[in-house]
Amino acid sequence: MASSGGSLGGRVVMIVAIVLGLTTAGSWVGRSPDRPTGETGSGKATRSVERREQPADGPRIEPTPIMRPLALIANAIGPDPLILLDQPEKPTLAPSYADAVAPGPSNTCAPLKPNDADRRGAWDSPFRNWRLEDKECALLAGVRERAAAAGFTVNVVVATLPDWVDSSLQWTFDPTLDAIQTSAAQMGYVLSGFDLADTEPDPTVVQPKGSVWPFPHVHERTPGSLLFRRPAVAADPDANPDPGHRKVPRYELLLVLLVGETPTAGVHAPALATALDFALAWQRPGEAVIEPGDDQAASRALQRALALRKNAVRILGPTYSGSALSLGTGLRDAAARHGLASTGGAWFNLVTGSASGEANIPLLEVAGLSGFRATTRSDTDVLKALARFLGRSDRGWACGRHVALLVEANTTWGSQFFPREGEEGDKEEQCSRCFDNQELYNQNGTTYPSPTRKD
Repeated sequence: MASSGGSLGGRVVMIVAIVLGLTTAGSWVGRSPDRPTGETGSGKATRSVERREQPADGPRIEPTPIMRPLALIANAIGPDPLILLDQPEKPTLAPSYADAVAPGPSNTCAPLKPNDADRRGAWDSPFRNWRLEDKECALLAGVRERAAAAGFTVNVVVATLPDWVDSSLQWTFDPTLDAIQTSAAQMGYVLSGFDLADTEPDPTVVQPKGSVWPFPHVHERTPGSLLFRRPAVAADPDANPDPGHRKVPRYELLLVLLVGETPTAGVHAPALATALDFALAWQRPGEAVIEPGDDQAASRALQRALALRKNAVRILGPTYSGSALSLGTGLRDAAARHGLASTGGAWFNLVTGSASGEANIPLLEVAGLSGFRATTRSDTDVLKALARFLGRSDRGWACGRHVALLVEANTTWGSQFFPREGEEGDKEEQCSRCFDNQELYNQNGTTYPSPTRKD
């Protein structure tokens, strides 16, 4: 009996030990990682701030918005994160990057910041003041050099997407983001990491919404980031005849900086400024201009859009036509900050897949600044096609007689459909001109019968 009791007691102790062990393991696995200081609300696939038990050897540093995409790149190119957290609220640079911000003439913004001579003939703006600090320029250059030494090529793309926090069209953000990831996958990229500000807001610092609140949310001044990777094309095996030479593997990284926008307010200007400053400092567009070919079939607009400078900043956007004005203004401000010449090829290459307003072209296709193309039909093309279709049934329908067109009343896109003062005129005369214009019924070389003729 004693032996049986001892055996039973041993089993009980063993069960208790197992339960305690599983509980401890569960709490350890479920423990949330430490948040980086300086910016609240971050959804990350990889940790860019590492908690250390011992004090770090690197210098103290205050995180800024531009350091968030740098932290993603640092995680992808080497074993050391960009920032360590040895004590709460006291982030430090990892030793691998500490020398990048050491005092010295090379660890400043001098190589990037324009001087008075550079500003002659450059774009001008009342907001041309330089925004980057020396430590930010030094860190960006340090990460860029280490990426190149480790065999990584980093390409930067800026994408304007529906605001993923405060917009009434927040639900459109997910399919738009999914389209970017799908396109990257078709080019052979896989997701390496991401960072979306305000996706997990801290309840203790939630700011009230409303027009009276003067402080922007984190995502309004900090761009989000997507980082993709893929193996680069293999180099020529005969490039180095030394059989003992060990090649450094080559990889390509694609960094997509995400800037929120709304159809009424446009893009978030501070986040756009940070994204453009990062892209210009990393890409460093050159003076060489990539001239378009001599294809006679290409339109003038396409020819102008293709006159790009080498390493021109690629921008996917805008999503809404209402963002064209704020986006164009942001491009001019960035060009003025960096002292970019106002003549020659374009510094920015914009492509939109959804903005269809005719007014987008003069706002975003600016000689010496930006090229603009759209992969969607313009509103004029769509309305002409609709008019042709309706006119085949009733001549009055083609010009809008007894037809209601429901559009948004409080957006730039919707306002273009409202007649301006002095544009009303005689509707009957307008309708007659509409039906006498045979071009309205000609599409792709096919002429449709005019409603004014009896065929």
